[in-house]
Amino acid sequence: MADKRTFTTRDGRILRLRPISPLLVGSARGKVEKEWRERGEPLDPPTYSVQTVGGPEAYDYDATSIETAPDEDKARWALHLNAVERMERAWRIAWLEIVLVFGVEADEDYEKGDWEKRLLRWGANPDDIPKEADERRAFYLATIVLTDPDDVADLLFQLDLIRRQPGLEEEQVRIALESFRRPLRERARRAIDDAARAAKQVVARHAVDRDGGAPAVGDQD
Repeated sequence: MADKRTFTTRDGRILRLRPISPLLVGSARGKVEKEWRERGEPLDPPTYSVQTVGGPEAYDYDATSIETAPDEDKARWALHLNAVERMERAWRIAWLEIVLVFGVEADEDYEKGDWEKRLLRWGANPDDIPKEADERRAFYLATIVLTDPDDVADLLFQLDLIRRQPGLEEEQVRIALESFRRPLRERARRAIDDAARAAKQVVARHAVDRDGGAPAVGDQD
């Protein structure tokens, strides 16, 4: 990366990064959680009662206390963990979409328009390519530029890092990336898979197929 406000992909594309408002991130996260709570998902852990001098008091189960809990409470705990994991998966998809729409500017190849012809040649449906400007740019980034899960992991972390700690210098960003790269890449791979399934984008499958030896769209002229 040239500085903390730019990101260079592994194939040499240079992207300008935009600061993402904490208010936007907070409201988006709250929206996802609100939707899940309205559906009745058990996001809160089950509780158990302890008799005290002042009467019974309720406490949340945790990973330790659930070990000695009755079977029915263990079943509720398992449902709780499953709901939290599924909500986090939904949030990863939402966060990736926020980054693509608000956090990254397209490179100079975007304006040339050749990328669209390449997608159509490889079987994309014209109706799958958005017409609205922000969505169109996000689609380009997802299907042409950020097809490497490791690039996505590093980009997501860099944006989140400068959002949370805007005063960081370039070297501090680099060190942080190196320290957290492996677990972040694993999460990014899950986010890409989840987003591709959710959006049902034909071309996004080429990014997933790359590990299996199929050519990625961005690799062909």
